[in-house]
Amino acid sequence: MLLLSLQTMAAHAHHPTGGLMPTSFLHGFLSGIGHPVLGADHFAFVVGIGLLAAIGGFGLALPALFVVAMMAGLGIHLAGMNIPYAEVLLALSVLAIGLAVARGPQRRTPWIAAGTFAIAGVLHGFAFAETVVGAESTPLVAYIFGLALMQMSIAAVSWQLSRVAPDRKPLMSPVAVRVMGLVIAAVGVVFLALNAGSMA
Repeated sequence: MLLLSLQTMAAHAHHPTGGLMPTSFLHGFLSGIGHPVLGADHFAFVVGIGLLAAIGGFGLALPALFVVAMMAGLGIHLAGMNIPYAEVLLALSVLAIGLAVARGPQRRTPWIAAGTFAIAGVLHGFAFAETVVGAESTPLVAYIFGLALMQMSIAAVSWQLSRVAPDRKPLMSPVAVRVMGLVIAAVGVVFLALNAGSMA
């Protein structure tokens, strides 16, 4: 019953304009701004990006790479191509980034991290495109702009709260960051359970 309720909430939460096709610049922009905030899986992942970028010492380059890859994934969907089991893979990406944050600072190979963020970005972008398939160019561009702006903002705030610098202490303690990682991983588990039926 709980999973059914969460599934219903998740379906509606991803559509800040009630699932209506954006028809104007403002409509598209507001939809793009709201989508990453109202979708718990997307929001958790982007928070995780900022946290992981901070504790891994990557800076904001990797969140920016994620946003670029997200646009590519959106383009894949708009072009009519398909990614099998995209929602399941998306949930796994949330689980994975949560566990990575919960592990704390690790020595990582930058190109591996970059590749992982890019793949996740494509998956999230593919999912984001669902509400704008068939939209005209003006609301579509506005949607993409709002989407990119909001995701970078969320990641930047998470990064700022948890980054370690020589001249300052992080606003979030390492323990708090790890707890956030576990929360993000739990969100991934919930969405994985919600989408497990699509594997059948």
